[in-house]
Amino acid sequence: MKIFFINMLIFFIIFMAAIFYWGNKNNNKQVGLGCQDCNLIIISLTNTRKDHLGIYGYKRDTSSNIDNFFNDALVFDNAFSPSPWTLPSAASLMTSLFPWEHKVVNRYEENKLPQGIKTLPEILKKSGYLTAGFTGGGDYSRQYGFDRGFTLYRDEKDFSKLSYYKEDIIDWLEENYKNKFFLFLQGFDNHCPFNPSDQFKNKYTNSSSTLDMKSCFWNLDDSKENLVFTKISENKDITYKYLNEQDRQKLIDYYDGGITQMDNNIKEILETISSLRLEKNTIIILTSEHGDLIGEKGRFMRTDIIGAFQDIVLNIPLIIKHPSIDKKREIKGLVQSIDIMPSILKLLNIYYDKNSLQGESIIPLIVDNKKINDFVYAGLVYKGSKDSKFFNNIRISSMIRNLNYKLIHYQIFDLESLESLKNSYEFYDIDKDFNELNNNWTKIDFSKKGQELEKKLFIIENKIKEIFSL
Repeated sequence: MKIFFINMLIFFIIFMAAIFYWGNKNNNKQVGLGCQDCNLIIISLTNTRKDHLGIYGYKRDTSSNIDNFFNDALVFDNAFSPSPWTLPSAASLMTSLFPWEHKVVNRYEENKLPQGIKTLPEILKKSGYLTAGFTGGGDYSRQYGFDRGFTLYRDEKDFSKLSYYKEDIIDWLEENYKNKFFLFLQGFDNHCPFNPSDQFKNKYTNSSSTLDMKSCFWNLDDSKENLVFTKISENKDITYKYLNEQDRQKLIDYYDGGITQMDNNIKEILETISSLRLEKNTIIILTSEHGDLIGEKGRFMRTDIIGAFQDIVLNIPLIIKHPSIDKKREIKGLVQSIDIMPSILKLLNIYYDKNSLQGESIIPLIVDNKKINDFVYAGLVYKGSKDSKFFNNIRISSMIRNLNYKLIHYQIFDLESLESLKNSYEFYDIDKDFNELNNNWTKIDFSKKGQELEKKLFIIENKIKEIFSL
């Protein structure tokens, strides 16, 4: 009997050890994306539309180098920016806060990140990372506080392309690849005017348009489709022009040529990363702050606010190359760019105060396909001046979206009296109307669904209005 109990005890010990082993093995699988002490590279290709990259299925071969380099990466189909222009989106990327929380929403006043907000490079530097940023200046200028936490920060040439620093970036990588580092790369390669070099501007051109491509084309009158202004002359008169379909096609051709030129310029940087074998110990992220309108629904760029909240602008590319991922995976769940920072810190096993960030870790979505966001949000405030030819009012726009439905709210207020001048909604059934062509706000069968979203959006809008005390 004694031997029997001894055998049973041994069996029990072995059994519990097996459970512990397989449980830990399964748990390791859950946290297998952990990459403590890994390097981090973030590449932000500002103004790059997701739907114009080959890795997202674009019909033209615009991005072969990016496509090949990230052919074993996580590709997110539903990643969203919190704003349709660079400055507030950049601040959100670096802080994991929505624009109405960090309040960097204006180039000219109250536009610097508050000292009490910790940025991603600050946290990484404190954790022993060598930090370097090569940016296109402009909306990434240090005047907004974006240099905080970077050992090296380059922003001297406003709205420059990433190619401006190409040799410097390669030199930096070759000098520092043995260190634990965070490298941030950003350029305005695809920003208007869409005018790539001769080698690339003619790569896709099949339009008979004689449109001069040396200027940007912006909407100003939100009631008229295809009407743009191109420049302001010395006497401050605005030059207007109606763009036809041939003009639009030329803009698309040149935009695609610019992406191909950018892809060609980034090729050497990606080759350097590979030659230094950094893919084995580096998380590499490619994204963008926003896209651009190129004639969709008669809208161009994003200046007039109306139209700027279409998915073409807000649904950004997000691609993550990870040492433990060996094949391409498409991720369908809703993700926001504010989720990038907490995800990175989680992957690198760096402590952070979860209550100080508004984003969520995307790891449960990757590992278990567990939803992390029921909704995504975006907002914009723009205060004009009474002397401005562009805007002499205050414009507030906001958006809430889930995988099925999307609600956009546009508001315009008088600059001095704060009287409401415009108050309109757009509501789209994304499942059936991917291109957002049919506004269903006034339809009875959609109004209840829209009103449910409106209640959630109302909370956000109140925070946005606080910025201008509306």
